[in-house]
Amino acid sequence: MGRRGAGSDEAAATLKARGGRRRAMRGAIIPVFFDFVCPWSYSGRARERRLQREEGLRFVHVPWEIHPSTPPEGKRNDHPPPGERLRALAREGGIDLRIPERLSNSRRALRGVFYARARDAEEAYVDACFEAYWERQADLHDDETLRRVARESGLDEDGLLRATEDAAWDVVLAAGDEWAEALGVETTVTYVVGGKAFQALGSYDAVRNRLAGYAPSARR
Repeated sequence: MGRRGAGSDEAAATLKARGGRRRAMRGAIIPVFFDFVCPWSYSGRARERRLQREEGLRFVHVPWEIHPSTPPEGKRNDHPPPGERLRALAREGGIDLRIPERLSNSRRALRGVFYARARDAEEAYVDACFEAYWERQADLHDDETLRRVARESGLDEDGLLRATEDAAWDVVLAAGDEWAEALGVETTVTYVVGGKAFQALGSYDAVRNRLAGYAPSARR
């Protein structure tokens, strides 16, 4: 068998380094600024689940209300049709992206994230809220919508409703806003790794490689 050339040695070293960085990623906790009514957040959720399965990452959702002036009853959704970059992200996650006709006020649903997290149901709750709004076009401010979300995520219905009506959680939401401002967050969906924020708007491979580059500090 012949000797490998220098190029082969370099390729092997690169693959070894990549493998090391990916191992270092496992168990990392990634805060993610998101809103249930953001199409990028919804489309990127499938990527988060894949990163959890394949890379062992854990995502902690930081509610960031992107349309705080939306009235409780919601309003007509003026979001433009998805561009190709957003559609590509949705397709990658197996999503047939359709913009809902009504824009929900998401504050109650965002308050519920903290209630669900305290009961180890954050993942199920986030998925149920996304499904309610994007797949059923349900109103996230509506009691019946939130009751169904509670059932689907294994939460107590009345407990969730009380939490989503409790304005005391707005102090926590405001703290998230302050953190976003300090980090220079400009849009959802944004990840925080190693104390720095980056917009996770690219493909799965692009985001995974970006995360791997931060691997040594990802757990801090």
